[in-house]
Amino acid sequence: MVRVLIGINDSVKCTHFKGKRGIILRHTTYGCEIDIFDNSLLDDILNEVKENSIVFSSSDEHLDRVKRDLDDRSLIEYAFTLFNQERYWEYHEILEKIWRKSDGKTKEFVQCLIHVGVSQVKFQLGQPDTAKIVYYRTMERIKSLFSNDQLHIFPGKFQYPVILDDIQIGTIMENKIMKNII
Repeated sequence: MVRVLIGINDSVKCTHFKGKRGIILRHTTYGCEIDIFDNSLLDDILNEVKENSIVFSSSDEHLDRVKRDLDDRSLIEYAFTLFNQERYWEYHEILEKIWRKSDGKTKEFVQCLIHVGVSQVKFQLGQPDTAKIVYYRTMERIKSLFSNDQLHIFPGKFQYPVILDDIQIGTIMENKIMKNII
């Protein structure tokens, strides 16, 4: 079974999928993301969604291919593209490859980057209290990692969505911890 992800911009259709077995629904500012774990549902869902409502589609196979084919720097850049598209689950999946092969402070920092995405996923799932807890704990971990040389990348107060501009992404990519892996 291969997980398929579909992003749609039809808010009415998004509510139609709430509570259906075999899928996970995450709300976004553009509509919703649907994770389909039961491939027998895929055709039914695609028949219900207008083709022009589909913002993106992806799958575990696609993410595996991306992780295999891109070098580490390109992989991280791709992850931030997904982040800024509110595709936080895929962002998390991509960064996991970097996290697995890292160690020390680099591993901790990549895990913090992942957890910022987790906070956003929790919010998409309708768990705002959990989202805030994860976010604020992650901000504390980032502060402890950088002590005097703190990175001020993410907002001090939780918000959804978090969007990173080129300067913030550059700050992440060029800091001394990330230089260990890219």
